[in-house]
Amino acid sequence: MATREVTVNGCMLELTATEEAVLYVLARHAGMVVPRERLLRIIWGSADDGKVHDLQVHIARLRRKLGELTESELICGEGGVGYRLSIAAEPGRTFL
Repeated sequence: MATREVTVNGCMLELTATEEAVLYVLARHAGMVVPRERLLRIIWGSADDGKVHDLQVHIARLRRKLGELTESELICGEGGVGYRLSIAAEPGRTFL
C-alpha cells in the first residue's frame, strides 16, 4: 500500500481512492467475509444505510476492473452480509 500501486497478472490497475480503500480492506482479510457494515465504517466513518448503494457501486466497478484482467470473479458477495476477496494465499507471498 505504500506505493499505492495495484497490479494484477503483471498489469497495473487504476483505481479511485475509494476503490483502493475497499480493495485494501478486502485484501487484508482475503478469504474471509468482511461485513458490509464494517466496510461502511472503515471507508466512510459510519455504517449509514445511505452509503450502502455507494459501496455497491464501488464493488461493481472493482469487479469490472478486476474482471478485465482475470478469468474469475475475485470479489464475492456473501448473501447480503458482506463481501469476500477470494484469493488463495501462496506460500511466501503477501498481498499487501
